[in-house]
Amino acid sequence: MTCPLSKEMREALEIDQALREEIPCDGPWEVDTYRRQYIHSREYWNRKGPAMLKRMDITIQNGDIDVPCRIHYPSRANQSDIGQAALVFLHGGGWVVGNLDTHDRMMRELAHRSGHVVVGVDYRLSPETRFPDSHGDAISVLRHVLTEGERYGIDPTRVSVGGDSAGAHMSLYCALKQKGSKLPALRAMVFIYGAFGLTDSVSRRLQGGEEEGLSDNAMSFYINSLLGEGVDSQTCGYDLLRYDLSDLPPCLITACVLDPLRDDSFGLATLLERCGAIHELHEYDGVLHGYAHMTEHVTAAAHTLQRCADWLKRYSAK
Repeated sequence: MTCPLSKEMREALEIDQALREEIPCDGPWEVDTYRRQYIHSREYWNRKGPAMLKRMDITIQNGDIDVPCRIHYPSRANQSDIGQAALVFLHGGGWVVGNLDTHDRMMRELAHRSGHVVVGVDYRLSPETRFPDSHGDAISVLRHVLTEGERYGIDPTRVSVGGDSAGAHMSLYCALKQKGSKLPALRAMVFIYGAFGLTDSVSRRLQGGEEEGLSDNAMSFYINSLLGEGVDSQTCGYDLLRYDLSDLPPCLITACVLDPLRDDSFGLATLLERCGAIHELHEYDGVLHGYAHMTEHVTAAAHTLQRCADWLKRYSAK
């Protein structure tokens, strides 16, 4: 590792590992077991957090697919002049694990801190669903909010998109697909330790060990689950850093030093700089990929979510 883990991060990892060990393992990368472990550990990290004014669980159509969604409305005291601006949030989990419950506190924190309505998307997971079909679920929800947002108390002209890890990849994909659309333009993007398309990098080679929490084996498992064995990630559209990144909404990128995906964030920031796009890149020491869930124990998690909230407020104001 290039820098030591913080005491908070070490303690959080011990808690998380103990929780995962409570679910017996049927074998390395056995999807059903992995999902149960992930859900079980996230129950701990989602116990607390801010209360919402209201929560709505709905479904939105993607063709003949029902996509479950969760809408969090923050208390009116926290909306101030932002009102009913909204964030469409796409959860992480390597496109393989995660759901509306595993990321519920993260969504509530963002709603509370930003004053935004947060619309979480329970897109279909891999390997059952391959790229780009899961991303299509996200696009359908985003376009529904941009066209029908008023029925949910959302101003369609003040909608942003964002997510963590795999969800950041999906968020950028959605923004790229919205370029040139006749629908209202997105106001902002917020990405938390995102994967943006690299399959090899310095950070993956340096930080891809088991002790970093996101090993090279794990990344290969996630990408193969999403794309299918033997699919060329560079030609299938997965590598978003090969797209034209001009004319995108203002973009906040957060990364961490010890993350194998660190260079994905730095690559995105460099390309946005070349395009003259509004963006900021912030990096955190002493934490590992996934730390943003751990608001209860890790100060950097709360700081990251507040930074995202401030970015949303800045670019979604009336």
